[in-house]
Amino acid sequence: TTNAFGYNSGAFYVETAATERMRIDSSGNVGIGTVSPVSPLTIKSSSTSSGVSGLTIQANANTNTIAQLGEKGGDGGRFEMLDAGVTKIALYTDGTDNYINAGNVGIGTTSPLDLLHIKSTSTDARMVLDGAVDAELKFFQSGTAKYAVGHDAASGNFVIGTTNVDTGQRLVINSSGNVGIGDTTPSYKLDVA
Repeated sequence: TTNAFGYNSGAFYVETAATERMRIDSSGNVGIGTVSPVSPLTIKSSSTSSGVSGLTIQANANTNTIAQLGEKGGDGGRFEMLDAGVTKIALYTDGTDNYINAGNVGIGTTSPLDLLHIKSTSTDARMVLDGAVDAELKFFQSGTAKYAVGHDAASGNFVIGTTNVDTGQRLVINSSGNVGIGDTTPSYKLDVA
């Protein structure tokens, strides 16, 4: 095997096993796994679907991985944060499910009080649900849908129902402000079936 380092055409390079592994070009850009770095640090992925295909950060006290950045599914990205070898935060760009499985999540707050805490210190706190058809918020218990609240696109009604807003409707408010309980087409201000 050949291990070497050298200087060629304004670039410093390091080789192992007769293959260039790292380069610092004339602009000061560093390339790992590439001879053409395009930024201050460019790392060429070594695999099309591996968390360890790019950058790995290990814990100080041991060799456990605490964060990794790599390629997912060919031209897709992945970012994972781990605790004691268990992935707690995973963000993927290829359609794989993303998740946070560690503590409470705060948006606008550094002290979230529950699983999801949205806070605004300067205006109303709002959440937008924008569906191509229905827009709904679902309530589950042990993996089973119990209730849904939202907008039923087919009727234009605000609905409280079971499973989905377009099925099992229990209470509706139509665009005229009429309320139906057990009646999905209320004709009066309060219509109880």
